[in-house]
Amino acid sequence: MLFRSTLLTLVFFFSYGPLEAALPVFSSQALHANARGYGLLWTGFGVGAFAGVLMLGKVAQRCRPSIALPAIAVLWGALLCPLFFLRRLPLAMLFLGLAGACWSPYTPIETTLLQRLVPAEIRGQVFGARHSLVVAASPLGAACGGLLLQYLSAPAVIAISGSPASLPGCAASSPRHC
Repeated sequence: MLFRSTLLTLVFFFSYGPLEAALPVFSSQALHANARGYGLLWTGFGVGAFAGVLMLGKVAQRCRPSIALPAIAVLWGALLCPLFFLRRLPLAMLFLGLAGACWSPYTPIETTLLQRLVPAEIRGQVFGARHSLVVAASPLGAACGGLLLQYLSAPAVIAISGSPASLPGCAASSPRHC
């Protein structure tokens, strides 16, 4: 379970990176929004993330981590993909808000799971090793997103960004992994 959780987290964080690179371009070119519009996109994400944190207790009570974590990854990816088609700021804000609501419970649920799985005497070593891997995932994803932006539109990069999170999420949520 520890290996699968780490792998899912690496892919999940990596897939977030291209969104960071593509969102300002998406705001400008697809939505024809200025800096205010770009800020509103992140505001939508932030409001959604805050709402997701408020729902954390209910999610943690109702879903085992082996179900919740892959489901979060799948929902995150599924909610980013419609940005490929959206050309209106309010709708883009809504989908980023919904994605943020799905995204925000991931780290607290995963950390709780890891604290249960890893014996106390090696927790520092395991958490340190995992953190050194995971912390690099988002910047590497952003770098890949920047490279993709040279060849693809920002909506396409955002849709591609959602796909890697959904694929391992679906694989991890198969019955043999629960």
